[in-house]
Amino acid sequence: MGYSGSVKPVGSSAVCLDWSIYFGVEPLDHGAALRLEQLFKTMNIIIEFKEQLFRS
Repeated sequence: MGYSGSVKPVGSSAVCLDWSIYFGVEPLDHGAALRLEQLFKTMNIIIEFKEQLFRS
């Protein structure tokens, strides 16, 4: 049985943990893995940017 869970926007670490479990079980082609990695990097940049805005 593969791990199947919905990705919830609880925080970037929770989402990344969710996907690492998913990657460990489900066979992903390299291109899809790279696109998802890029997506998470972009999400983290946006989250950090918002935190910077709230601090200042």
